[in-house]
Amino acid sequence: MPAEAARRPGFWRALGAALRRALLERERLPQLALRSERHATQRSLALLVRCLDAAQRDEFERMRRFTVRAPSGRRYRIAYGATANIDMIGDAGQVLCRLCARPFEVPVPAVMLSQKLMLETQEAEFLRLAARHEVLAVRPVRVADYAGI
Repeated sequence: MPAEAARRPGFWRALGAALRRALLERERLPQLALRSERHATQRSLALLVRCLDAAQRDEFERMRRFTVRAPSGRRYRIAYGATANIDMIGDAGQVLCRLCARPFEVPVPAVMLSQKLMLETQEAEFLRLAARHEVLAVRPVRVADYAGI
């Protein structure tokens, strides 16, 4: 075939054109994926907002987070994000721990909605599955701690 193709210059031109088209398409694929991902995020955000009650919607619009009360009476604060974005809130309003449980390869608002629904309907199962991160106490840092003084 190579010897035969060498005698046909049209073959090489067609092959070059096909390669150029393939390279252009390969460059466009990430752009198409980003558009599709952006569209999915926008749609899931609209769904999330529709599923929030008025107080949650107001909090979400102001602070990009909302509070969920589980059937046990515990409160959870879900912040915009997909990883370690859930704070378990104590009676005095302090953060007891941070939780992380998420489905993969879905937009962030869809993750937040799934977390909200699971906390409201299957809190015990959510707590069983979630990774728990202890909240570190923040202490004031003195310059002397870093300056070796």
